[in-house]
Amino acid sequence: MNYPTFPPTYTDYNTPSPDILFALRDTHQNTYPFLSESVFDDLAENYAAEEPEDFLDALGQELTCFQHTLYELETDSDSYSLIIISEDQIEEFKAELKVQKQKAQQRKQARKKAGTPAKRINLGKRLSCDKMTLAAGYRVKLTGACIDEMLWLDYNMSVENGATNTRRYCSAFLDIKEWPPKQSTDIELLVQNIAKRPDGLFAALVQNNTVNESGYLADKNTEIVTGTDIAQIEKWQCVHKASNPEWSAMKWFEGELFAADKNCVYRIKNITDFENSREKVLELKGGDVRWFPKFFILGDRLYLFMHQSIYVWRKKSGLFRKDYEFKKIYTIDGFNAWDFVPVGDSKVAFQVRPKSVPRGKTESRLTLLDFTTGKEGHYPCHYGYVRKWTDSRICILPIDVKSKMPIIECFDFNSGERKHLMYGALGKDSVRNIYETSCGTILEGKEKNIYRTTELWEFMESVKD
Repeated sequence: MNYPTFPPTYTDYNTPSPDILFALRDTHQNTYPFLSESVFDDLAENYAAEEPEDFLDALGQELTCFQHTLYELETDSDSYSLIIISEDQIEEFKAELKVQKQKAQQRKQARKKAGTPAKRINLGKRLSCDKMTLAAGYRVKLTGACIDEMLWLDYNMSVENGATNTRRYCSAFLDIKEWPPKQSTDIELLVQNIAKRPDGLFAALVQNNTVNESGYLADKNTEIVTGTDIAQIEKWQCVHKASNPEWSAMKWFEGELFAADKNCVYRIKNITDFENSREKVLELKGGDVRWFPKFFILGDRLYLFMHQSIYVWRKKSGLFRKDYEFKKIYTIDGFNAWDFVPVGDSKVAFQVRPKSVPRGKTESRLTLLDFTTGKEGHYPCHYGYVRKWTDSRICILPIDVKSKMPIIECFDFNSGERKHLMYGALGKDSVRNIYETSCGTILEGKEKNIYRTTELWEFMESVKD
C-alpha cells in the first residue's frame, strides 16, 4: 500500500516486543513523541515472553489511552505492516483503504473499552527464562533425543522460484551447549534418523531434498551415511542405498547397528560392509503397528518395543546355540506406549492409556517397570510425551493442554517428589521436550520457541498424592 500520509512500519512475525516498539518509535519519532513514554517500555517488557500477536493487541489497547489506534494491513508477506492513526484521522484512513481495496484490522484487546490501559501479565505466575524463536519454516524434529547437546531441525516452507512458488526442504542443527543457541547453515539433505556410536561414529538415514515441478520431493530413495563430523554430513560416506526403507528406529549396541521398521528388525555387524553383514533378526506379522518401534539400553542389555511388546536381545536358548535373538519378555496392556525412558540400570518408564476408560476419566498412567524384579509402579498422569530430565527425574509433557492443566508433570524417583509446571508459566505455550545441558534446562515449546531456565525445579508446584 502506497500511503505516505500514514507510513507503515514493517516487522517480522517473530520480532520480540521490545524490537517492535523500537521499530515503531523509529518510524514515528517526530510524528508521535508520546511513544517515548516509559509506559510503552514497561508494556514491552511485560510482554517480552509472549507471542508478538499478544503484544500487538496490548500495544493497540494502550495507544487508545493516547487517542490513537493501531492497525495492521493484511498482506501476503511474512511480516507485520503496522500503522498508527490518530482518532481524528480514522475516517480519512478508512476511505483511503476503500479506494486502494486494502484490508486492515484494528489491534486491541478483546472486551476492553477504548481509553482503558492494556491488561498486564501477572509475571508472578511466569517462569523466569530466556527465549528464542526459530526462523519461519524451521521446526525441531520430534525424536525425543538430543545428541551431543544438539537439536535437529527440519525446514519445510513455500518459497518463490521466479514467477512461481515451490517448496524447499532441508535440515539444520541447533547447538544448545551455550545460550543463545547457534544454528548451523542449512544442510541440503533431509535427515530422517541419526544414531551415535560411543566411539563417535554416526550413522544417519538421509534423503535427497530435490523437488519436482509440483513442489514435492522428487527422489523417494534414502541412503545410510556414516561419518564423525556432523558439520560435514553432506560429505559422509554412503554405505547403503534403498528404494523405500522405513527405518523409524536406529541404535548402536556393542559396535553393531540395529535398525527397525514397523515389522522387521535388522542387525548390521559391520557398517563398512553393510550389504554383506546385514541380517534380519526379527520379523513380526499381524500385530499392532500404530506405534513406531523403539530401542533402549538398560545397563548392558538392548531392549526393543515393537507391536505393543518389549523384547530383550539375548543369547538363544539351547546347549549349542551361540547366536543371539530378540526374546519377548513383556506385553503392554493398553495403548499409546510410544516413549521408553531408562531409569537407572534396570528400570524403564513408559506411558499406558487403558483400553477401557470410565466415563469422566481421561487419565493415562506412567508405568515404572523393573526388569530385574518384575515389579511395576503406576502413577496417574495426563496423556503426553515421556521425557528424561535427569537420571532420576522423568517428565510427562501433556499434548492437549488447556487452562488449569500442567504443561509438565515431573516424577523424581529418588526423592519420591512429584511436581507440576502449570499452564501459563510459558504464556500460551506448552512443552514438547526437555533437556538438561551445559547452560541450564532447555524447554522446547510446542511450536517454534526454545526456552532456557535455571530455576525450573524450584519454580514448579509440589503435588500431594
